[in-house]
Amino acid sequence: MRGARAARLGPGLAFLALLGPFAAARVPAGTLDQDEARTCLVCHDDAELVSSAGTPVYVNAEDFAASVHGRAGAGCVGCHAELKGFTDFPHPPDLKPVNCASCHGDYARTSTGGVHAMSSPRLARKPVLCKDCHGYHGVLRSTDPGSSVHSSNLPATCAGCHPGAERNFARGRVHEYPGPGSPTPAGVVRLLYKILIGLMAGFFLVAIAADLRRSRRGR
Repeated sequence: MRGARAARLGPGLAFLALLGPFAAARVPAGTLDQDEARTCLVCHDDAELVSSAGTPVYVNAEDFAASVHGRAGAGCVGCHAELKGFTDFPHPPDLKPVNCASCHGDYARTSTGGVHAMSSPRLARKPVLCKDCHGYHGVLRSTDPGSSVHSSNLPATCAGCHPGAERNFARGRVHEYPGPGSPTPAGVVRLLYKILIGLMAGFFLVAIAADLRRSRRGR
């Protein structure tokens, strides 16, 4: 009886043995090395996936592969650095905001001196971030007609925050590019503004000193 049962199980066991390597490849994500196709996109390839706050967190794999970051081989952890070496998926929901300045320091510095500088009280409360103009996972070069910051698309991109923005509106410089001997309009205005503040402060100090002097003479 046992011999007959073993004979019947023999082919099944052999088949399972052949499936062993493939079955081992489909282990829980927490035991996998960081491979976007087998970890991040296992969840983020779902077009209906949202965060705990209700924000869509879907990543179109084809769009990302065609983006400047995908072509550069940056990968997910290239921007979401805190997930580097992380294996216990799913990851915590509240990740730190992506710090574009870690790779694009020059552009980050010039944007803080441009029209979207956070010196404005309104922008200090809700600053304009890189993603607001350039997008998230499908970032393309500004020379690409499909880019949200291509010259042909800038009016529509700007209109997202500035209703009624037209082509002339979008011709202004967003990033300030300082260079030796070539001051930008925003830089000139800022310099004049500082000079005006200094002159006004000096004028008020002189006026206060003169008023105090007159009051002492009146005594």
